[in-house]
Amino acid sequence: MSSQIERKKKRIESHINATEKLLDEWEEKLRSAENPNEHQRCKNEIEKLEKVLSDYEDKLNDLSSENISTLETQVTDSISSINNVNKIEKQTQTMQTVKIFLASSSELVEERKLMREFLSVENDRMHKKGIYFEQVQWEYFLDAISTKGLQNEYNKALEECDIVVSLFFTKAGKYTVEELEKAYEKFIRTGKPHVFTYFKDAAINTSQIIENDISSLFAIKKSLKDKKHYYTSYSNIDQLKNHLKKQLELLGYYD
Repeated sequence: MSSQIERKKKRIESHINATEKLLDEWEEKLRSAENPNEHQRCKNEIEKLEKVLSDYEDKLNDLSSENISTLETQVTDSISSINNVNKIEKQTQTMQTVKIFLASSSELVEERKLMREFLSVENDRMHKKGIYFEQVQWEYFLDAISTKGLQNEYNKALEECDIVVSLFFTKAGKYTVEELEKAYEKFIRTGKPHVFTYFKDAAINTSQIIENDISSLFAIKKSLKDKKHYYTSYSNIDQLKNHLKKQLELLGYYD
């Protein structure tokens, strides 16, 4: 066997070994895939590499002057792909997720929307520092039947959060109060979640005032005072965002 053919044989054997190693890695990824897209991606890579491996083995059995650069490119692409997957997984593993529960009555739905946008913008900056603010609010829950009721599911999610933000305006809804009480009880037991309450200070039409709503507002303020919890007033969304950002800074998330 000529030295040229011998070199080609060793070259092909080297690529076969590299391809088999890649196959093992993708098969491991397939076994741990957590969603359909990831599962399908792994299957596609495995099928492609199996075809490459088969072609390499055919060439090893029929050593000729045929160019094997196309196969080499496919293996190189797969190596790059799996390196990217590993890099993303490493970033995900080191990412600190901060769960923020946002609660309010329906009258403040616009504030909730703007706060969502605010946290999304902050995430664009904070991911470089390894921090992700995960927003938890009732809009993200499925309207599916729950054996203990959907509010119980909200409360369960709330107890898993790091921060709870409660917004009030002209009333304190029954469920918002329940969520706040759950958060406070968990904080007393464990030191988490950190609870921030905000009351909107804005003009209202007196003809639309409902006695029970206003009474509920006074009641929650008294309850917070009894707990020695200090709430914050805001008159516009910028004040609300700036104050919350300062609190996140004090908690060390912007270090």
